[in-house]
Amino acid sequence: MALDAMHIIIGIAVVVMAVISFLDTERYMFLFPAIFFLAAVLNLVTGKYWLSRTKRERRRRTAAVFQMVFGTTLLIFTF
Repeated sequence: MALDAMHIIIGIAVVVMAVISFLDTERYMFLFPAIFFLAAVLNLVTGKYWLSRTKRERRRRTAAVFQMVFGTTLLIFTF
């Protein structure tokens, strides 16, 4: 339930920031790192959730690890 709420809140925030930043790119350029940061947080939290939820399913655990790697990569490239 909390993960779903976080997906909805971060998703709405990312969409709003993306629309604002594309309306006037030069003025709102600072929003791009925030968008990528929120995407990284979302990937890391979702990966952590699925990693802790699946103990025996190797396929889902591998997908969760890849999602966390992708989130970490986004986080590194944000800064």
